[in-house]
Amino acid sequence: MAHVYEAVLVTLDAIDVLLEKFQGAQTIPFKNLPYEFQNRLIQLFPPSEIAAFKLAGYTALKYANKRPGIFSTGLYVVKNNNDYNFVQRTVGMKQRNAPPTLEKFDHAVEIVSGDYRYLGLEGKYTWKQAIHLMNVSKRMKHIYLFRGMQLGQLDFTDFCAAIVNWLGQQKDAIWIFIECHYFHLSFEDFVKQYVESRTSFRVGVTDNGVVIYQKCYFG
Repeated sequence: MAHVYEAVLVTLDAIDVLLEKFQGAQTIPFKNLPYEFQNRLIQLFPPSEIAAFKLAGYTALKYANKRPGIFSTGLYVVKNNNDYNFVQRTVGMKQRNAPPTLEKFDHAVEIVSGDYRYLGLEGKYTWKQAIHLMNVSKRMKHIYLFRGMQLGQLDFTDFCAAIVNWLGQQKDAIWIFIECHYFHLSFEDFVKQYVESRTSFRVGVTDNGVVIYQKCYFG
């Protein structure tokens, strides 16, 4: 173990020397870096940082979009091409399209990763698939569970328990919208009583759903 300890000390000394060389050095704009160096930097970025880097300017956006994969702050899984085209126009980011089948949402559950902050689901999906996609990222702010979620009255307790658990883990959470006009009529009262008795969040009712929200944002 002694030789490992010595190797660690040597490495730390080398890092200190390298850091001293950069102290007071002038930064170089990304657009002024050589082409090959720009490409290499993009490939080395952790996936979670790509979305933020894209906001640094046109050059950063252009090079980040060349990297294979989808890097966005929001994830929308929608039911058909019409919805896909609408979301793409209004949100202005790359999306992943899923036809209205439970199998396609199963595929989304398998492949989705990253630190996205917004989630929108629409089509035929189960409440368990929704909860999974809500928990992939630990930086979530806004959730939109649109029409199509499969949720029976017997699952209300388990679903609300999962929502309460999510609210306790997601420190940036602001709201969850659940389109529920096709659920059992008792859902609105049930979710309001369950969530408000266990969290600091409030539950409001709209024409076609409920909104679970941080009281400090909406009073």
